[in-house]
Amino acid sequence: MMSSDERAAKLLELEAELLARDRDEEALIELSEEQGAAFRRLDADPRAVLGIVIARVKKPERIRAA
Repeated sequence: MMSSDERAAKLLELEAELLARDRDEEALIELSEEQGAAFRRLDADPRAVLGIVIARVKKPERIRAA
């Protein structure tokens, strides 16, 4: 059985893999559009369709008053 941290890490890994496959699919769709025929899934991930990459930034640490 996975701990909650292991589960969260695995979910992030799987979500990244799914997005990578969605991006692959979108590249093939764009290629088929150039050839005159394309069909996009209605539930396609907008990040893949638009080519968006969301940067994750760590929150800055708060400076505590002395």
